[in-house]
Amino acid sequence: MNVSTFEELREAIQAMASTITLTNSFSTSGDSILIDHSVFIEGSGFTISRSTSFTGSFFTISNGTVIFSNFTLDGNQQANVGSLISLTGGSLSLEQMTLQNNQSTNGGAINAQSSPSTNFFLSVIGNSIIQNCQATLGGGIYAKFINSNGRDSITVSNQSEIRNNQATLGGGIYL
Repeated sequence: MNVSTFEELREAIQAMASTITLTNSFSTSGDSILIDHSVFIEGSGFTISRSTSFTGSFFTISNGTVIFSNFTLDGNQQANVGSLISLTGGSLSLEQMTLQNNQSTNGGAINAQSSPSTNFFLSVIGNSIIQNCQATLGGGIYAKFINSNGRDSITVSNQSEIRNNQATLGGGIYL
């Protein structure tokens, strides 16, 4: 399914589309998009940027296998507005992605927190970049492992970089 606005993206995800393609760059609107099923989003090199009135995460992922590929999430350097992505369960793979220019309390780019009943799996692969984000904890990524079964995981590989992020604790990653 092709989408050209944040609202169309929300509608496609709510309709349980399994593959979504961005057809141009656009800004956020409304509220965070909840993803609770498996979906592949191909960005074709486009950018989703934070509008001045948008607060909170662009996406909240609670379940499923989610793959974001080949687009940029840009926070536009707005102060303390929430992570670009909130991961509370399921699996998220970032492939050839750029997450940048965001400020939050926990996890400038990604706030990953399991619960006693959920696990998360985060993979930053294939030349992905997390850059120029700021937070109190975890300038790039904040990870809080609540589930004691030891199944939560973070992988950064395949020439991916977490660079030029700032935090009081954990400029790149806070565990």
